[in-house]
Amino acid sequence: LRLRRDILERSSIGLIAVNRDPGTETDYNRSFGLDADFSLLDAALNIRGFAARTFSPADAIGGEDAGHIAADYRRGAFESNASYLDIGDDFNPEVGFVPRQGIRRYRTTLRYRPLPNTQWIRRYSVGPEFTYLTNRDNHLKSHDFGFSAFVNLETGDWLGLRFKQRFEDLDDSFEIHEAIEIPAGEHDITAYSFNFFTDEGRRLSGDGSVELGDFWGGERLRLSTNGTIKINSRFSLSTDYEFNSVSLPQGHFKTNALSNRFLYTFTTDLFLRGLIQWNSKREVVGLNALCNWRYRPGSDLFVVYSQAWDTDG
Repeated sequence: LRLRRDILERSSIGLIAVNRDPGTETDYNRSFGLDADFSLLDAALNIRGFAARTFSPADAIGGEDAGHIAADYRRGAFESNASYLDIGDDFNPEVGFVPRQGIRRYRTTLRYRPLPNTQWIRRYSVGPEFTYLTNRDNHLKSHDFGFSAFVNLETGDWLGLRFKQRFEDLDDSFEIHEAIEIPAGEHDITAYSFNFFTDEGRRLSGDGSVELGDFWGGERLRLSTNGTIKINSRFSLSTDYEFNSVSLPQGHFKTNALSNRFLYTFTTDLFLRGLIQWNSKREVVGLNALCNWRYRPGSDLFVVYSQAWDTDG
């Protein structure tokens, strides 16, 4: 059950309740949450958040909590964001997905986006972003620091440089590639990249990135690119390709990932979207197709088809 009510001018409050119950007292899972989204100061400030709890027979004290609060502020050339996320050790919405339990995450970003008085530059965008993640005992598990500087040209294209520094404290080792394991312990990862994005309004558009840096005690070169072509007003195709060359003390490997997307719009209320992807590491080709019919404003019907093929050998 999902309920949502608009309040004030651009704000809302809501609740969600999810129940999975096969009819036995020893096996059920229930989730309940409240959320709010407030737009203030003529939309310059946005504050949003949620509080949630799950219940199941295994809960020692009746449930585990999760909460989140975030604020965005935009005024003139400045943009900033700050957020806090807290997920309990046993927070478990079985009808749903939680990437990581037992954490506290602090995140902030700051952007300065001035409009220069030049003929060929439309806008600059410069600023840092920082994420700090701990366990529930406030022991540092990971942090990310990034700084980027981009230029938006009058043609609509973006060019920029990024610096990323990451720390990870791994509780357990994991296999990153066949017969190559990353050991448990503390790791530092640093990367530099050049990025470009072309104007999406063109008939042919795309983006790309070249990244080089430290990677789990070794080095990695990562190349990625995307291209989109609009065949006509109804049909568009896009291709994504990513290549990684990784050199570690435990061994060397290369990976490739190729994705192709398509979008066909029958009418303004009916469209078909699809994704076909190949991953050299997993040796799998996957297909996902979605048909969306908006039969009246604000109401949608979806039909989804998924298929996977094993290409090993």
